[in-house]
Amino acid sequence: MDRVDKINNSWLGFHKDIKHLTLILRKNLFFVDIVEKVINRYVSRATSRSSASAQVQQAVSTYYFKLPYVGSYTRETQKKLRKLVQRYCTNMEIKLAFSSFKIGSMFSVKDPIPLDLRSRVVYKFTRARCNACYIGKTSRHLSTRVREHLSRDRNSHIFQHLQQSQACPCLADKPVTCFSILDCAPNKLQVLLKEARHIKWENPTLNKQLKHVDLTLSF
Repeated sequence: MDRVDKINNSWLGFHKDIKHLTLILRKNLFFVDIVEKVINRYVSRATSRSSASAQVQQAVSTYYFKLPYVGSYTRETQKKLRKLVQRYCTNMEIKLAFSSFKIGSMFSVKDPIPLDLRSRVVYKFTRARCNACYIGKTSRHLSTRVREHLSRDRNSHIFQHLQQSQACPCLADKPVTCFSILDCAPNKLQVLLKEARHIKWENPTLNKQLKHVDLTLSF
């Protein structure tokens, strides 16, 4: 009976195996009354045990927590937490899991990239003197694109604005102060989408759409 109970995880399988076991015992000349008596007694005990364990599981709630492992302090913390729970929370059980402690989780081990050397970014040009504003994107270093806006790229709206506006002279002193990074992305497509989103939100005065990129949705 105990073996039949352990190898089945459902009452249907248990019932079929019990019928098969009863048939074998009858063929071996076991008394039917004794067989049924033993089966009924085992089933009643198993039912009472399962109901009692279900009540215990409902009464006690289990919570899992993750803590960094820092040597002997970790074990002391575990003991103190268990004592506090046993003393003040009788219907709660906690289980702790410990993870390895890494220096990188406290602070970055790499030097941050300077803003003018960051790539695949959406940037913003602002000029408080004339309220000019432009939003663009670049996959190269930001400093490279800034130099093009200020000196070489004659098709640039920023270059044309600086040449035509009398209230906004050339930015030869500190040009980078007028540029700021709005967003970044891991690839060119996401940079394009984020640029369009920021242009839609802020509606910059110097942005003029001359062309668009064809995007194909794949399913």
